[in-house]
Amino acid sequence: DGSNDVWLIHNSSSHCFGGIEIKAHATASAASNVHIYGHLSVHNNRSFNFRHIGHHLQTDPDSLSAFNISAVNLVSMAPVFTDLYKDSAPRCLVVSAYQNVVMNHFTMIGDSEYDYKGEPMAAIQYKSRSITIRHASSRHFKTASADIKIFGGPQHPDHIQLEGLIFTDSAPIAIDIGPKVKNITVSSVTARRENGMAAIQVAEPSARLANIETAGYQTSIKFAGKTNHLS
Repeated sequence: DGSNDVWLIHNSSSHCFGGIEIKAHATASAASNVHIYGHLSVHNNRSFNFRHIGHHLQTDPDSLSAFNISAVNLVSMAPVFTDLYKDSAPRCLVVSAYQNVVMNHFTMIGDSEYDYKGEPMAAIQYKSRSITIRHASSRHFKTASADIKIFGGPQHPDHIQLEGLIFTDSAPIAIDIGPKVKNITVSSVTARRENGMAAIQVAEPSARLANIETAGYQTSIKFAGKTNHLS
């Protein structure tokens, strides 16, 4: 709790609860101004987990310290369920309550034979703000619900930018964007999967989508309850 100005360079972790966890408990200042350059996470439950506990719900106060994370060249390989926390679902990435998070070159690799029990593999949620993910790829999460889920509802995140994403033979929904999420842009996406449901599912009509290429999904974009098929 309370760490700041931290640099993590060329590390790896395996078979842990968290590959890298940047966090704080409710009554402490969150870790801030943390920079990760190169990390391989193998068979951890939650590869990259950024959260400020006690500042997640609509009724919780906003965090005054959970700011500024940058990450480059991260790899999440086959996250798993763990006996350490039996109720914790596997995730490649979780961002909760943090603001100003920028990730470049993020690779998510699943096990096509592993049962992810319909869980999303990357989650942006709980009042997180100003989150940017560029040049990311995901593959082989066939039993997940979505590769990336932007959770909506009363504690929705805002100001999200996803750019340059590639999804190959992965979850039935590549990107799932929930209700009330504001100021979200998704651009330059390529998604291919046999018998997929929707490459992008969007609850809010205000979402901005551009340069989306899909193949193999029943619906290219399920947009505010309507379906759109792209050539």
